Amino acid sequence: MKIKNDKIIIQVICALVAVVLWVLVMIDKNPMGEKPFYKIPVTIKNIEALTKGSTSYMLMENKDSFTVNVKVKGLYNDLLKLQAKDIKATAEITDFKEGLNSLVVEVEVPNNDMKVDLITPKNITCTIDKIVSVSVDVLVQYQGVQASGFYLEYGASNPDSVIVKGPRSIVNSVSSAVAVVNVEGMQENVIQNKPVVLYDNTNKEIDTKFLTISPSSVEASYEILPTKTVPVKPVFTGEPAEGYKLTDLAIDMKSVEIAAPKEILDTIVELETEPIDITDTDLNVMSEKKIVTGKNVKIVGKTNKANVTATIEKIVEKEFIFDFSDIEFANKGDDYTITPIEEDQKVTVTIKATSTIMNKINKENLKLVVDLMDSVEGLNEILLNITTDSEIESLTSDTEYIKFNLEKSKVE
Repeated sequence: MKIKNDKIIIQVICALVAVVLWVLVMIDKNPMGEKPFYKIPVTIKNIEALTKGSTSYMLMENKDSFTVNVKVKGLYNDLLKLQAKDIKATAEITDFKEGLNSLVVEVEVPNNDMKVDLITPKNITCTIDKIVSVSVDVLVQYQGVQASGFYLEYGASNPDSVIVKGPRSIVNSVSSAVAVVNVEGMQENVIQNKPVVLYDNTNKEIDTKFLTISPSSVEASYEILPTKTVPVKPVFTGEPAEGYKLTDLAIDMKSVEIAAPKEILDTIVELETEPIDITDTDLNVMSEKKIVTGKNVKIVGKTNKANVTATIEKIVEKEFIFDFSDIEFANKGDDYTITPIEEDQKVTVTIKATSTIMNKINKENLKLVVDLMDSVEGLNEILLNITTDSEIESLTSDTEYIKFNLEKSKVE
């Protein structure tokens, strides 16, 4: 009995030794090792969590763009069979916030005898934005040049605004919504259906792949009006101080180009300024005044104002004394002689004029005339006519009639 038991023990020991020897041989032929894998795609899980009731969020990065590098440990033969497609990397969206978020990466391998030794990066960083909507006014711009002699009025759109919807960070960068109309060679109003293009505050076009624009196009229009050039007339109100006169009303914009519908344009021959007030002034007045256009009339150019200058001058008085010999006797026959009744007869003429005019007046500018058409031989008293070619305010004389003798010359 003892011999039989000893035989069994010996057999068990031999089996154990055989197993150990087999394991040692197998380890020697299939050792432990490690293998790196690069750019393993990371699957983002729980994307549906980005919608909370009526509020939606968006993952700003492409969900298929995340990758990690991993290092796997295991038996040589197992590692030899392992491929990148067998490795599963995931990152789950759980408790997120708007802005930057860090998601933990988890990696699984198909063989339980292998293990993931290293993951880089351990976390992926992503941006999550809230979906918002804003109303943006549409700015209508033009390209090209309208026909010569026509004016391009400001553009308009229908509707005049659009709704931009998308991630907050992109929507907040929208500075303007623009529709462009082609006006090349146009002579009449233009209406075109044009797409809306979004720009940021640096005038750079915004990529709208994450945005929706409603509506995406608008009816954009430009009014094109005929033009013509008309004179501008300065206007004043009031009267200067007593003893002074308005002598000139000047404007630095003699004419202006205007645009209007043809039926209105044809009726306009000139435009006036707003009146410049010279009430009770004794000095020159200069003021910038608006050019009055009326309804539906546009001034072509950068300004609709002109500088108006009112020149105010003092009225002065001056006397001129004439001798009898300075008087011209019209219609006098050659055979008649004229002699004054009074010896050393004088005529005093008083003139009132502005100082500028008065400085140019002398005796040569005055003409004293007596018409002898109705005269008789002998004593005559005929009206004295005084004229001048100067622009004066008034002219008076201390002598109204000239007394003289008209005698026929003696023939020797």
